[in-house]
Amino acid sequence: MATYYFEDELDVLRNITANSLIHALRGLRYFGRVVKFMGASNTISELEFTYQPAGGTSVHWCNKCASYYCRTPTDRCRNTAIFELVDLEDNRQRQEQELGQEAELNILRAERTPPVYTPSWPPPSLDLDFSPRPVYNYSYKPTPNFLPSHKESWLYLGVELEIDDFSDVEAASRAIKEISKKETLFYLKEDGSLSTGFEVVTHPATLKYHKDKMPWPEIIKLAKEYGGRSHDTSSCGLHVHFNNTFFGKSEEEQDFNTLKLLFVVDKFWPELVKFSRREYDNLQRWAKKMNEKLTLDDEGMRTMKGFKEDTVEDSDKYQAINLINENTIEVRIFRGTLKHETILATLELVDFIAHFVKLYSTRLLYRMSWADFVEKIPKNRYGNLVEYLKEIKGGD
Repeated sequence: MATYYFEDELDVLRNITANSLIHALRGLRYFGRVVKFMGASNTISELEFTYQPAGGTSVHWCNKCASYYCRTPTDRCRNTAIFELVDLEDNRQRQEQELGQEAELNILRAERTPPVYTPSWPPPSLDLDFSPRPVYNYSYKPTPNFLPSHKESWLYLGVELEIDDFSDVEAASRAIKEISKKETLFYLKEDGSLSTGFEVVTHPATLKYHKDKMPWPEIIKLAKEYGGRSHDTSSCGLHVHFNNTFFGKSEEEQDFNTLKLLFVVDKFWPELVKFSRREYDNLQRWAKKMNEKLTLDDEGMRTMKGFKEDTVEDSDKYQAINLINENTIEVRIFRGTLKHETILATLELVDFIAHFVKLYSTRLLYRMSWADFVEKIPKNRYGNLVEYLKEIKGGD
């Protein structure tokens, strides 16, 4: 099995030999698009490889997943088959038949060219476009830019807002990227659940920063101008990450507060589903609730840790509370939206729950009702949340 390591598109040219590059360029998607070879786009047919982002986990591409990667053979399809990339000399006859004599000449030129990026590489005949793209591959993970600054004890919220059905996704992505302040506020990524869309991924920011400085109104306005939709789709979600260091310095503190979080989500599940704007069957697909009943004691800790180990082992992120990330806890239950007030209300809910479970005792959590929970929401800090709760209550 051939394993290649690269950080960006130019790194492909630096690290893959010329022979293997010819094979890799034929039909494999890099960074969210089909690479063009000899002016013709291809789809994955039989050549597949192991791909590992710098510092990341190896992933396998398969012929059923041309638009995104499979983290495990069962992650998005059950037909993953891995093939070894053969050398060009072993495949010369097939190359001649498929590419023709002109392609053969171009392959020979590529073989003579060192696999290092220079102004003369790649040859014009390969028709490759290495200009910066506004939408990154799903696996892209930049160094976090904590806003306004980084303190481990602060609570930071990172948002993934999925938007689909753009009339011109390329133009929409470029327009929205323009207001990202050179991607210091947010960046755009592909997602396998979207057909003609992308997700807006913010850098971790405090609630106050999201409310005062994150350009949510501008993002929403541009998304709508290009026909984007979020709530009115079958799959778009609004996912909120927060740093697990907020739950404590030690692993023991973090685990216990995570247990309390899972307990509260389970206890108030019907009310949270109503808040999420999702249907139960939709949640079962994208953000299912933990099946085990939790108790706030040693037994509950063992159950929670077992649940976490199982989801990490299976790479199963489709949980209401996703614990597979090393540094963040992800709340996945919310339906996508292009309403500014709803985005802020969602962020305020996650912010309040995180503070709530960290602050209050297990005894109080056991006996608290949803009405008690809502009563404790500070109205001056969480005004959008209070108004949203009134709105959905009025719809009963």
